[in-house]
Amino acid sequence: MRTSSNHTIERTLRMRTETVKLLANNFAFLEGPRWYDGHLWASDITDMKLYRITAAGEREVVCDVPRRPSGIGFMPDGSPVIASMVDRKLMRIVDGELVLHADLSALAPADLNDLVVDDLYDLFGGAVKELVDLFCCRARWRGAHRRERL
Repeated sequence: MRTSSNHTIERTLRMRTETVKLLANNFAFLEGPRWYDGHLWASDITDMKLYRITAAGEREVVCDVPRRPSGIGFMPDGSPVIASMVDRKLMRIVDGELVLHADLSALAPADLNDLVVDDLYDLFGGAVKELVDLFCCRARWRGAHRRERL
C-alpha cells in the first residue's frame, strides 16, 4: 500500500487462481455451513433437513428439522446443535434424533437464525427480525445451565 501526494491510497491485490468445482447441488435454501470432522454440514431451511456432505460431494440427511433449521454448532462430544427457527429452540442431535438443548422461546422476539459456538462451547445466536438481540446459552459442563439475554 502506498500513499500518493493527494493522499489517496492505492492497493495492489495479488490473487492466485484456483479451480472451483461444484461440490453438490439441488438443495432448496442452504444456511449455516460449517466444516467439522472432515465434512461440510449445512441446514436446508426450505427442505427442513440437516445435511452432511463429504469432500467427494456425497450427501447424507442427518435428520429432519420440522420447524425450519438454521445455524449449526458442535459440542465437545461431537454432537451437532441446530437452531430450530420457528419454535425458537436449540436442538441437539443424538443418535439421529432431535433432543431439546435449550428453549429460547420466552426470550427470542422472533425466529432464531444463525448460531456460533465459541471455544468454551457457549452458543451464541440471534433472531431474524431483531438485529439488536443476541442470545447466549452457556455450556452445561461449566456449571449451571443458564440462558440469558445479552
